[in-house]
Amino acid sequence: MGERETCIPTPETDAELVAYIQSLVESEHDCGSACSAASTALLAAFAYVGHALRLTGAQRLVVTQELIRRLLGARVGIRFVILDELLYPESLTPGRLPTLRELLLVHRDVLAREAKRLLAEGKTADPKVRAHWEWLAKGQPEGEEAMPHPICYDCEYRKRQGGAG
Repeated sequence: MGERETCIPTPETDAELVAYIQSLVESEHDCGSACSAASTALLAAFAYVGHALRLTGAQRLVVTQELIRRLLGARVGIRFVILDELLYPESLTPGRLPTLRELLLVHRDVLAREAKRLLAEGKTADPKVRAHWEWLAKGQPEGEEAMPHPICYDCEYRKRQGGAG
């Protein structure tokens, strides 16, 4: 773990938070340290608000998910996979991570709404993407054979680039 990952500031007053953020902003930074300073300032603010509002661990997770969803501009939602868990065999049990098909089925309604919105807006998209939106908008008829995109786009891209599929 890098040095910047070991110390998360935990200001308990607004004065401590402002002073900490000012010290980060007023320091000289290169490209990497600027990113580290910005993320550390965000973590300090998050710690301060979490302390002030007495957020539980579960509430902090909800806030984290909402923050990332908004930062990424994700309208449908997000899902976290903590890859560190794959280091431990007990995490590799069936059902621990959803399959693509399970994700599509569980989120069928919200995906259908968003696909209908995109189609209604007349968004310009590759024909394969439009076919996928149309499939989602129909509520994903059952069966892999019904999927309009049975082959991996990444595999197609690699083939076009002269690599293995």
